[in-house]
Amino acid sequence: MPGKKKFTFRPFDADEDDTKAQYDHYSKTATGQLKSTTGFVAIKPLVSTMSQSSNVELPTTSDQATLDEDGESFLSMSSEADVGRDTSNHPLRAWFDVREEILTEDLQREGQMGFDNGICPHCTSMAAAYRCKECEGGEMRNGLHMIEWWNGTNFEHTSLKALGHRFQLGHPIGEPCPKPVKPYNDDFVVIHTNGVHEIGLSFCKCFNAAERHTQLLRYGWFPATTHQPRTAASLNVLKQFQVLSFESKCSAFEFYQGLARLGDNTGIRPVRDRYRAFLTMVREYRHIKMVKRAGRGHDITGIAGTKSGECAVLCPACPQPCYNLPKGWADGPKETQWIYRLFLAIDANFRLKRRKVSSESADPSVGSGWAYFVEQAPYAEHIKKISEQSQAKSTCSSHSAVNNSRISDGLAASGVGSVGCARHDCFQPHSIGDLQKGER
Repeated sequence: MPGKKKFTFRPFDADEDDTKAQYDHYSKTATGQLKSTTGFVAIKPLVSTMSQSSNVELPTTSDQATLDEDGESFLSMSSEADVGRDTSNHPLRAWFDVREEILTEDLQREGQMGFDNGICPHCTSMAAAYRCKECEGGEMRNGLHMIEWWNGTNFEHTSLKALGHRFQLGHPIGEPCPKPVKPYNDDFVVIHTNGVHEIGLSFCKCFNAAERHTQLLRYGWFPATTHQPRTAASLNVLKQFQVLSFESKCSAFEFYQGLARLGDNTGIRPVRDRYRAFLTMVREYRHIKMVKRAGRGHDITGIAGTKSGECAVLCPACPQPCYNLPKGWADGPKETQWIYRLFLAIDANFRLKRRKVSSESADPSVGSGWAYFVEQAPYAEHIKKISEQSQAKSTCSSHSAVNNSRISDGLAASGVGSVGCARHDCFQPHSIGDLQKGER
């Protein structure tokens, strides 16, 4: 073929003047691990006698000539697949070759990103003084992104509100409202996945306009209050915190402080404090998701018709009548009844305390007894009836909570007791209650 030469490969017992070629052989061991062995073959020009030799065609333009330790030139048999395999196995080695380029690109993003003439590349007539820190290429495409402007020497923080941008609710995007109305004092804060934003916003006050909190919900923002809302959280940030709190045990305070630092990590520019409003929105959002997944939105009685324990998720592996048991299971032979037996365990956490910092009137329950916790009112009545009962002191040194009579001073709950399936650690509906007297 044009541009290629033929070579003969044979075991490495060649003459001194033969050209050496290095190759890597990959194989799997008995345990399934990848094993690499390096070998050499001799390459010499093809002769007429080819009966005991194998042929290979090597492109002369793509082969890389390197030097061995003795300074002798030999052919490297590495191909694009070998280079890709080495990059996958040792990505840091390949990264060393391009880190200067990566540093240059990162520094360029701190400046004008190639627009040194200061002219907008789209209209080519106005100054390119503003950029978005989050949109690809620095172009502004989202109203909840961080905006900076070029002051001649460096970028400074600004906002779309300062530039005159406003969110118009109640109408399709781009359609003006004939009767827009601003929130009180033109002050509105949105908590999003990339920070805490002060925005310009206008509600719709047309004759058929929905309530303000409904307009926010239809835009994808969860309002902090239903009357004259001035704070909202995006549904994305509420879902993000729910997943992080489950997987990484991230607290609401740490999550909110992280969002605040995304906007300003120096502490020089103060960020609006909406932490308490964020706690309220998280609680309301999770409650709405709970009743939604329990099917209350499709029930004619609505949320008010929710029964005790109806929102709890049953253990899918334990025997549940009317769910995962065959018909007639209760009438089966006695020797097979044991397979339908439910194993329950009682456990308690005496370190999970709650102080008396509020009341039911100031901080009411949003769904008392609807899931795993018992209903508060009848449970409190039951506690009053048995609170005067005495219990003998324990002689076991590991049960000091029984003998400690002052464990509940200043506490609304001295611990939590629960009942769950012993095999799968799933709580039973209506099976968790606050403890008032330690282990009593």
